[in-house]
Amino acid sequence: MKLHSKLFVFMLGLLVFLLTPLVTKAESYIVTEEEAINKINQTIKAKPSLNGLNGGQINLVHNLYDKNDNVIAYYYEIQSGSTNGYFIVAADKRLDPLPQYGVDCTLEYEFTNMLEGEKAYYLAVNSFVFAENATVAEQKFEESKESLVPPLETESKVSSYSKTSKADIAEAKKEYTEAMNKEFKTVELSSEVSPGWITGENSGGGGFSTMAAGDTRYKVLKVDRIWQRRNGMTGKDSNCGPATGAMIIDYYHDHSGYNVRDNAYYGSWAKLSNHLRSDMGTTAFGTSLWGFASGMHKHVLHTSSASAWRNNVVNDAVGTNAQSKYIGAINSGDPAGIRFDLFRASGVEFKHHFVAGIGYDRDGSFDGDLHVAYKNPDGTENNNGTHWFDWTVNDQDMGFAYLS
Repeated sequence: MKLHSKLFVFMLGLLVFLLTPLVTKAESYIVTEEEAINKINQTIKAKPSLNGLNGGQINLVHNLYDKNDNVIAYYYEIQSGSTNGYFIVAADKRLDPLPQYGVDCTLEYEFTNMLEGEKAYYLAVNSFVFAENATVAEQKFEESKESLVPPLETESKVSSYSKTSKADIAEAKKEYTEAMNKEFKTVELSSEVSPGWITGENSGGGGFSTMAAGDTRYKVLKVDRIWQRRNGMTGKDSNCGPATGAMIIDYYHDHSGYNVRDNAYYGSWAKLSNHLRSDMGTTAFGTSLWGFASGMHKHVLHTSSASAWRNNVVNDAVGTNAQSKYIGAINSGDPAGIRFDLFRASGVEFKHHFVAGIGYDRDGSFDGDLHVAYKNPDGTENNNGTHWFDWTVNDQDMGFAYLS
């Protein structure tokens, strides 16, 4: 009996010994609310574009969850005397500190369909599923695919649907198939702690990066936001591509002084958007990345020679080469149409989504940290502020196109 007791105690001790390092390691990844708020305040003080939020009241509004029902991020809103804003801060140090933030805006509209007792599962930029647990969230994700509208297929339907070409339909059908094959996936964690949470000299993290003299850290183009659901716009649920294109055309005309046909030429924002919808071959399914690029090119050639413009498409944003192309476009004064492969707006609409990429900030929490400034054509009518997202957290789920 004594031998059995000693053996039991030994085995129990061994089990505790083996499990303790695992628990300690898991706990080491946790970002406390205090650390999260410190990161927000540090960011506000470091960035002139956010100084209007300085001293504001910071409130935790939602915990955001991953597919394993762990808290992966915190959603905070902040209100100061002059403006408001929001921050999504990582709750796990294997995720870059700030996946998203914004000034003169919030993401409150994204949570309007969240019911009491539900959790918000964080898929990607502005993409959430609301459910009681991860199993139900995955079920909802799969069921939401049924809401996708298949692209037009027959030649007769193509010819009757504005200027949508066979090539547009072929591209849309390809993307439709890819969307239907998508699996439920929340924001992915790295295998190691992000450099943004590492402190100390020569760590490459913990503060804000130091870059070589003359290396551009920050640039934002003065692009005005156009709402995709304005009165008179065709297919408002699938109108993000044309509305994003309208923002870029407006910028080219009003700020760059290029000879392009803007809203004044067509008589309204709605008519410009509807014209771009035709040029892009947009269907009820939405706009393909190829259709966006070719449509924008087609539009500027209404008033220019073929040699004056070039369209550029980056299907996969992973890697430094893609980053360099985006930064180069902004430095040249060319806003980009960024398209997210997976987008579940307000926890309801499963679709692709375009936003206007208008700037970048490389002075982030660690060397090489890149955040992208964008205007979102969707959301509420007054969603006019500047939003930001972390490139490397989302690059596997996006592509972009721009003119040059």
